[in-house]
Amino acid sequence: MYITRMNYNTDEILTQIYKWMEDVERENPELVSSAVYGHTFEGKNIALLKFGLQNPEGKEKKVIWMDCGIHAREWIAPAFCQWFVKEIVTSYKTNKKLEQMLQNLDVYVTPVINVDGYMYTWVNTTTRIWRKSRSTPPSGNSCLGVDLNRNFNANWGTVGVSFDSCANTYCGKEAGSEPEATAVMDFVGKMVKQTLCFLTIHSAGQLILLPYGHPQISAPNYDELIQTQAQAATGLVSSASPSLTPLSCETKVSSATCCQRIRSSRPARRRTQERCPSSHMSTTKPLTVALSLVLLSLGSLW
Repeated sequence: MYITRMNYNTDEILTQIYKWMEDVERENPELVSSAVYGHTFEGKNIALLKFGLQNPEGKEKKVIWMDCGIHAREWIAPAFCQWFVKEIVTSYKTNKKLEQMLQNLDVYVTPVINVDGYMYTWVNTTTRIWRKSRSTPPSGNSCLGVDLNRNFNANWGTVGVSFDSCANTYCGKEAGSEPEATAVMDFVGKMVKQTLCFLTIHSAGQLILLPYGHPQISAPNYDELIQTQAQAATGLVSSASPSLTPLSCETKVSSATCCQRIRSSRPARRRTQERCPSSHMSTTKPLTVALSLVLLSLGSLW
């Protein structure tokens, strides 16, 4: 199987990641399907993998969303998503809890959202720390790209952003101005009522961030989220991984970021995981990290 032969301890260029996605789907047709749900500024595909088993009672399934690679230079984030996928497809037949989860939930995983930016970081050493997308700047400015993480249509442009297109936190000319952000908003928006959890993976900080990314707005189930994240952080500490700190987004990042990409009529479980940039993939156990967050959060909600 290609999925077991691949080296999950290294970062991968985009063509390898997309080839890997094709092989994952081909080798696991009963579990995995793929979709291209958007295109980047440069016209490249934004693709996801969907994981799910048939519900034995024919019930409508809930949804978990996970994305990686919205900041181009955070290479460990796409690697995290790949490891997470590998653990699902190699474990679900022998792990009853995971099998039950996949019968009640559909899991959507986008390994790389910022495709243009991610590819640019592989050009040479001078481009390695590029963070933003690669869209053209406003008239009269020469700086390319938007911080896609700050382009979503939730209190856009209010906190923790820059309107200087040369800044790393440039939020774009308007909410949803970037095709990559719009692709996520449109796709997740169509299933917002079924969405229980929205995970977005970054690197650096060793934090588990909670909604919302605004100093005057708190999640209606804030106390529950803090308690859940504290349990997850405690359970995820190991000798090979530094401790994680649960923190609300309003104390750390901006509004209109990953912490507030979707809205619902009921409290959803949304969070950002900041991975340690020096983490070695074979010791951080990403499936344990991500599924612990998910299972602790969802409880009996399936």
